[in-house]
Amino acid sequence: MSYNHILVNQVGFHCHSTKRFVITKTPETMEFTIVKTEHCKEIVKYTGMLKEEISQTGNGYVGDFSELTEEGDYFIKCGTFKSRFFVIYQGAYYHPIRVMLSYFTYQRCGNELGWAGKCHCEDSLTTETGERIDLSGGYHQSCDLRKSPGGVSIGLYAMMRAALNDSTDYGQVLFKAEIEHACDYLIRLFSEEGFMRNTLSFPFGWGAREFYDSPAPSSGQWCATRFLALASLIIPENKEIYMRTALRSWEYLTSDRRSDEKYEHPAETPLGMDQASFFALAYKGSTEDRAYQICCAADFYRATKDEAWLTYVKEAIHLDPYELTGNSLFSYSISTGIFFALSDAAELCGICKEQLREAAESLILHMDDDLWRRPVMRRDRKMFDIQMVNHARQQYTIADISQDFIPIDDRYLYKFYSDKGISTNVTFSSLTGAFLEIAGNLLGETKYRKYAQYIADYLLGVNPMDASHIESIGYNQIPRAAFGQFFPSTPQIPGGVTVGFGVDSTHAEYDMPCVGSVMWLLSEIAKQR
Repeated sequence: MSYNHILVNQVGFHCHSTKRFVITKTPETMEFTIVKTEHCKEIVKYTGMLKEEISQTGNGYVGDFSELTEEGDYFIKCGTFKSRFFVIYQGAYYHPIRVMLSYFTYQRCGNELGWAGKCHCEDSLTTETGERIDLSGGYHQSCDLRKSPGGVSIGLYAMMRAALNDSTDYGQVLFKAEIEHACDYLIRLFSEEGFMRNTLSFPFGWGAREFYDSPAPSSGQWCATRFLALASLIIPENKEIYMRTALRSWEYLTSDRRSDEKYEHPAETPLGMDQASFFALAYKGSTEDRAYQICCAADFYRATKDEAWLTYVKEAIHLDPYELTGNSLFSYSISTGIFFALSDAAELCGICKEQLREAAESLILHMDDDLWRRPVMRRDRKMFDIQMVNHARQQYTIADISQDFIPIDDRYLYKFYSDKGISTNVTFSSLTGAFLEIAGNLLGETKYRKYAQYIADYLLGVNPMDASHIESIGYNQIPRAAFGQFFPSTPQIPGGVTVGFGVDSTHAEYDMPCVGSVMWLLSEIAKQR
């Protein structure tokens, strides 16, 4: 028997989910069987026919066995090809989520449970004032010792959404412990004025991290604010302090005290640190910033049930077609344009359902053109409103934005990573999948949920590398990267999720936004099935 020619989700499927596999080598026969192992016997449970697909990104043979819903251990046979084992099981994604949660524990900073033990205990506010404020704790984000206020906050917020979806007893215990650690750090990170202090991860290695008495990128602060608000649902005994900090942050972010200038790092950044342009679209008054406000108000409602927050959502979500099609991936944020603001408005207020449908349709429009069913960063769509573009012209030179935008008349078009606009960015892909799963449930559209499953499949093995993005989940993983920013290098961390890879990739970096967003995607699938 030959293995690895059949590419299938290496974890498995929920009973009533879409079930698909891909063969990239010409098979001996177009007939395939799904075989269940039961009481030491192999029993054929389903027989189907492959369908040849010729796509823009490669050709292959696709099998679908969505009709099979019986729980059990399975493998696929097609001539002499045989797949690895996978499960059909309603709890299929509980274990991957639990393992990914452990990534946060391993990446703790200043805590005995971190992979390096109790490290960086002298982190403090010293750079501008020399004042000693204990800012130890938090997390290392990736395959290094950075504590990015942007990336860590993104990962934490997405992890929080997975926690709210979790219904297992052990899950609630483990999530609660992790959320408590995160909240302890975030609360100290906020100033009395309401802004979240910044850090650029100086110095390298095991020295104390320096923090700045100036605001972190606003996209990171929005995520931290939403995290603290929702934490009051997980740890109600600390609700008062969590909500007090979150509301102080909201007041700052929506006040005149917050600058409307473009974000600039307070000092020169280390090689490999987030570029200032990552946060370019999160300036005050931008489409992305408005989306964050709407999503934050929705989370405040979830935490407090105060109807005033729903009124805010209804009044704030006035969209035009240009804003609807905007996507803010390049600003390194979790908002993914206006999409989650639309799903929040539809879920909590029962409005914007047609705009929600249009957004979902725009995301799946070209997915069938790709053999792997990866989400597509929309092409040929004008971004944002005139006000935003004029603001960009005033505040950014063409050199600043040339990597992210193409000037077209009085607006800009998105410039994509690849000519086809196919995304291999795991954070964008998994957030797209979470959005499609939510939209499918809200609109009663099973096709959107089908594409969410396709994205999960890609992340868990149905890809050109026959590899799972999640360390220790699945049969193969991409070797992790080492950047030489410290010694020793990051160990093999269970639950680490790689940034992305293509056919020619030899290694990839663990990244906390990827971990959190994949948790969110799998938890939405598990919740809705």
